[in-house]
Amino acid sequence: MKLIIAEKPSLARNVAGAIGGGKNKDGYIEAGEYLITWGFGHLLNLKSVEDYTGIKNWREIPLPFIPESFEYKLKSDDGVDKQFKIIKELVDRKDVETIINCGDADREGVRP
Repeated sequence: MKLIIAEKPSLARNVAGAIGGGKNKDGYIEAGEYLITWGFGHLLNLKSVEDYTGIKNWREIPLPFIPESFEYKLKSDDGVDKQFKIIKELVDRKDVETIINCGDADREGVRP
């Protein structure tokens, strides 16, 4: 199977249509040898300084603040959490041999 991860649901539907449709599942579309799922723009954010230090008042943060390693967290939204779990389950499937990024080529996404 080939897993396509689209930027958003509408793009996933367009991709599925281009390869001949498919069956809607919970959080993805199955179309022949393809599994097509989607994000909702940004599913993850970098952790904030408060996440690293526990300091809430920005005036007390020692600057410059550069963490030893940059970490991320899911956006706090039930829909994002559910979709992230679906994407992870699809990525971890034994029959998935190829993962295709179908995100925007923009400053937040992947640059050519």
